[in-house]
Amino acid sequence: GFCNGANNVWHTVTGVSALTLTFADSTFVDETISVGDVEYISGNGMVMAGVGLDTFTLEEGYTDVSEYHSVTGATVASMSLSVQPDSVVTGDFSFEGTSYSGFSATDLETSLSGSHVSGNINEVFDSFTGDLVVPGISNCVLTGIDFTLDNALNRRWALMQKDPCSIGEGRTNVTGTINLYFQDSTVADIYEAETEISIQLRLEDLDGNSYLIGWPRVKLTSDTRDTTENDVTESVGFQALGGNALSTMYVVRQPARS
Repeated sequence: GFCNGANNVWHTVTGVSALTLTFADSTFVDETISVGDVEYISGNGMVMAGVGLDTFTLEEGYTDVSEYHSVTGATVASMSLSVQPDSVVTGDFSFEGTSYSGFSATDLETSLSGSHVSGNINEVFDSFTGDLVVPGISNCVLTGIDFTLDNALNRRWALMQKDPCSIGEGRTNVTGTINLYFQDSTVADIYEAETEISIQLRLEDLDGNSYLIGWPRVKLTSDTRDTTENDVTESVGFQALGGNALSTMYVVRQPARS
């Protein structure tokens, strides 16, 4: 996110102290700031809950018979991800829209400015590469994480209107579940004491591209154990809280290291 591209590269940190990071090299270029502080928000792919409300036009096309229909004013209402052992990462998105267009023989690209964006050919994310950071628990004990972000959107309706007038913004609500092998009382103690923790998940594809997903403030909401013939497993529900400078949840896109 720096103005000078020479600073937007990977560097190895060799020391950390109050207000100072020491790096293995000294190839940085001085940045000039007129007002305020440098913010690593807009320039390099960080998204935080509660920042902006983007809308999209979504079109579904059956190209073999030239039939298309679309929804405009579509806003992401919720998203969910599931990371399970020996599996690819799966997810869902739901949208709230303001207007639906019936079938037409012409696609929207011919009537809207710009052009559509083709799907990428990136590798999928799996559960083999990355990290899941939960206080006091190693990755080899954790057996899965699922979470859902719900934006609590609502379409505003009015008399004599077929379509909603707008979409109201609600409160971001993030809940999830972490599964693990039961080895000691670490998680149970956190739950019983209502201790506030943070959770961070990093997913990486085969090309080295990664996404960092974090919840700065989390409270555990449930803790159950299941006993089978071979294992005792623990399932822990969590609720993300707001009020932190990084918000309820953040997502950072990190390109592959060169």
